[in-house]
Amino acid sequence: MAHDIIMPALGMAQDTGLLVTWRKAPGDHVAIGDALFEVETDKATMEVEATAEGYLSAVTAREGEDVPVGQVIARIVGSEAEVDKTLPGTKVAATPAAPQSAPASPAPPAPAAAPTEPQPVKNQAATLAPRPLANDGRILASPKARTIAAEQGLDLSRLVKAGHPQPYHVADLDRLRGIASSGRSTLGARVDGTALQALMKKASQADSARVLAAFAKGAWWQVSGEDISVTLMRPDGSCEDEGGALLLLDLAGTRLTSYAPPDGLVLSAATEGGIVSLTLTFDEAELPFATAAAWLNETAARIEDPVRQLI
Repeated sequence: MAHDIIMPALGMAQDTGLLVTWRKAPGDHVAIGDALFEVETDKATMEVEATAEGYLSAVTAREGEDVPVGQVIARIVGSEAEVDKTLPGTKVAATPAAPQSAPASPAPPAPAAAPTEPQPVKNQAATLAPRPLANDGRILASPKARTIAAEQGLDLSRLVKAGHPQPYHVADLDRLRGIASSGRSTLGARVDGTALQALMKKASQADSARVLAAFAKGAWWQVSGEDISVTLMRPDGSCEDEGGALLLLDLAGTRLTSYAPPDGLVLSAATEGGIVSLTLTFDEAELPFATAAAWLNETAARIEDPVRQLI
């Protein structure tokens, strides 16, 4: 006996459910308790289990589709012979009737056609392509993948930024770990700071960190044509103007040379004698190498010749 599979109501005020992924393909054997598919609601992503045994058939909902609660999205049938792998919405074209004509003498019987091998039915799982996912900021991932990512401090949004297709499963976490370990890049520059130091002596009230921030902002505008907000960080860890897209750390007066946190855009500036050492730490998935290199080079040029800041 066939058993209908419907989109369940997993929340009190739920009208639809987002079908994240099918865990079984049409024709697969299903046992009671097997995970059939995953649904995302406003609060969580949950697995829906089979309540009947048989074979998955007549799948009508695609991955990434919002399905009304209560709508039949597939069936479980009792045997493989009953499995319907026809794409939803397809119709068999009717053969047009031959025009009527005057009776003719009976034709000799046609020779029997040679038997042909049955053509294999295409698996619906391969031909039923997922629809584009809604561009509303949601990240589609299995409950197990979400749990492991949270436990290990992995950010699933980095997979999105890197262009990997959703939904994400446990196997995708290896790719995410690779991004997390290799996505950070560092660029360094050493520049003659004599002119900058002379400028700072003349302007006794000037704050070297804010001067460097102005140079970095001016260089960013030169390279990208856009403004960038800057948070200043002192060697004691205190910050000013928090929330900036760039964290600028002025290490002047210390023996420190750079700071490379696990994420964010960071520019460290250290001074030794008349040399200013700049270290830019960034994520190439967010800031292309060419842009980062041009920006750091322009910032260094402004330190070497502060007059560039006025041009």
